[in-house]
Amino acid sequence: MPGANGLFCGWSSLRPEDCGPLLEHITLDLLRAILPGQPIHFWRDKQQREVDFVIPRPGGEVTAIECKWSKKAGPRNLDAFRSHYPNGRNLIVCASPGDDYETSLGGHRVRFCGRADLPGLLV
Repeated sequence: MPGANGLFCGWSSLRPEDCGPLLEHITLDLLRAILPGQPIHFWRDKQQREVDFVIPRPGGEVTAIECKWSKKAGPRNLDAFRSHYPNGRNLIVCASPGDDYETSLGGHRVRFCGRADLPGLLV
């Protein structure tokens, strides 16, 4: 419980190495709320390339969701994933607020968005 000075367990800020995993956990909680009872998976190959969340969709498509603390993202993991599962949407959830936008990344259409945008993109 926060103390009188608003700190939790003596913390005044997040360590940079904790930011990415925290965003992933917050996003997972949100996905569970948006898609109750729906399976939510992750993907990793033998080369340790991974996609944070993989959600099966109707028609054999899968939505791939990556969480990034900043809007800097490379196509390496998504390229590897889509070589096995070519059909579906690609979302990158960013911590920094701002307008969501769609772009091409590694030959794939990718939607950058904030957590608040996820409900409209997944239903």
